[in-house]
Amino acid sequence: MRWNVLKIQPQLDQIICGSPVLGTYPLPGLLRVAGAGRVSGIAVAKDGEQAFYLALLDGEPEGAVYADEKGELYGDKAVVHLTGREQFVVNGVGSDLVTALVMGCRIFEKSHIRVNLTEDIPEVGRKAGGVGVLTLKVMQNNEPRDGYRISIRKEGQVVASDVTTDGGKARFRLVHGNYDCIVQDRQGAIFSSRITFDATHAILVVTI
Repeated sequence: MRWNVLKIQPQLDQIICGSPVLGTYPLPGLLRVAGAGRVSGIAVAKDGEQAFYLALLDGEPEGAVYADEKGELYGDKAVVHLTGREQFVVNGVGSDLVTALVMGCRIFEKSHIRVNLTEDIPEVGRKAGGVGVLTLKVMQNNEPRDGYRISIRKEGQVVASDVTTDGGKARFRLVHGNYDCIVQDRQGAIFSSRITFDATHAILVVTI
């Protein structure tokens, strides 16, 4: 059921109208650039009567709004409409405004954004053999850990990041190959490990 009484799309467009444009990216590029630059702002992709808004806070997609002729959807319900082929215009917006927006459209399952991407992540270095979805499970003291931030790096570049949910799990769409996995716990401590992702290693346990 869509909420048509109090639409927030006009308010979003008004905020974006007076904000600086930081660039235009397809969804995979947006996630990489925003994460690497810790961008806060609102990214918007429009196609006819359809509009998709992503609220970026400190580099992470924290909120989403999808609007069409039927009304608006928020958060996880909006994310399922992503195809991965959108071109997002990133607008610099203060973190206080973004935080207020996220309160009404928070994304709880961020892995949905990355798993549903249809555009491959650009390769860094040597050509790899395939693309797939990697599931990582973070364990500490023999227990799965939710709320831990994971960054996946290739040759020093961040290619994906997410926060563990669902019993310590996070999922990433990646090119097969070797990566550095950086895990940050709730206290800010950082743990690094080397992982290999391919068709036979699609589910990995990271013990810290």
